[in-house]
Amino acid sequence: PRLASRVQVLRVGNFTHPKYGNFRVTPEILKKMEQNFKSSSRRVPIDYGHGSNTEGEVAPEASRAAGWVQSLFVEGNKLLAEVEFSPDAARFIQNQEYRFISPTFTFHYESREVPKRDLGPMLMAAALTNRPFIEGMDPVSFSERLTREGGFTVDVKRVARLLGLTEDEVKALSV
Repeated sequence: PRLASRVQVLRVGNFTHPKYGNFRVTPEILKKMEQNFKSSSRRVPIDYGHGSNTEGEVAPEASRAAGWVQSLFVEGNKLLAEVEFSPDAARFIQNQEYRFISPTFTFHYESREVPKRDLGPMLMAAALTNRPFIEGMDPVSFSERLTREGGFTVDVKRVARLLGLTEDEVKALSV
């Protein structure tokens, strides 16, 4: 069984990266990522520490999925995702062993069919991490606050049962 949570994936801002240089994420870019997700058959993984970025280059467990993006949507200046996390990932999140999401994305995703086309901004994957490159991201949690504001329900009883905790302990762990 997997546990769903609503998480922040990306936000609007101007950034500078040591490898990719200066770049800007605008509300329009976030909206296009949402549209591309909805129109694509690609599954977007949540991994551990960007392990899927090196898939095939390292041991298979390094690119193991912590969960999968089920939906992607824009709220204000944030790109949010509904993610189904694995029980292992849910335990790591509840124990605060992982606190944030860090996205892997491109501004110019090239179709794999010939003739190739630039499909624009695309979320490729995201990682559970403790040091996201983009600072100011919301922490990942299974809190009731996210349940009320997010428009879907996290089953606290189910989370407690799967993690071997009481419901009160699950609520206390939520940020």
